[in-house]
Amino acid sequence: MPRHAPASGSADPLDLHGVIPPTITAFHDDESLDEAATAAHAEFVVEHGAHAVFPLGTNGEFPLLSAAERERVVEVVSTAVGDDVPVIAGV
Repeated sequence: MPRHAPASGSADPLDLHGVIPPTITAFHDDESLDEAATAAHAEFVVEHGAHAVFPLGTNGEFPLLSAAERERVVEVVSTAVGDDVPVIAGV
């Protein structure tokens, strides 16, 4: 479901522009998701000017995670950045 309503007359309903970095998915030594580090990285890139974030984007972890793990990564990042910027999930 979209996080933002389409702008009137806009070809891009999220009005995507600017810097949209893929964010890291951090893991503990036991290969479990490090939610705190994953959230902190997303917050860091937004605080330093990112216009949106792209969890599970291009870092290669996507095919190695279960559907539940991918969903959790998106939840963690979405909660971390709130409504400050769009979250474009690579799922």
